[in-house]
Amino acid sequence: MKKIVLLILMALMILGCNKDEAGITGEWKLVAQLMDPGDGSRVFTAVESEKTITFFKNGKLESNKDLCYPLSASPESSKGTYSIEDSTLNITTCSGNTAPTIWFSLSGDSLILSYLCIEGCGEKYVRID
Repeated sequence: MKKIVLLILMALMILGCNKDEAGITGEWKLVAQLMDPGDGSRVFTAVESEKTITFFKNGKLESNKDLCYPLSASPESSKGTYSIEDSTLNITTCSGNTAPTIWFSLSGDSLILSYLCIEGCGEKYVRID
């Protein structure tokens, strides 16, 4: 009987775990940008930046800079939501009728944002919190 109860408790714990426990919540800082000049090289280049994104457990995010367009130098902050299931960000503070689709991938303490660009573009962040 104890084994059954233990198995049920373990199953509930596993089912109750949020996929986010993989680690997107917290603060991330931009460290590199990707711009493909059209030759397929797709190489990240290190940048000096104060741009950060904070992901909250409730599915919301905030950035101290513009996330609406890749490589934007706009000082405007951004807010939105994220989906672990779809690996996407939805930025709700973009001007215009449509916000861009931004995909993300996690690898350890690295976060890559991929934008829909003709030549390929993206941003690489590292965890700071």
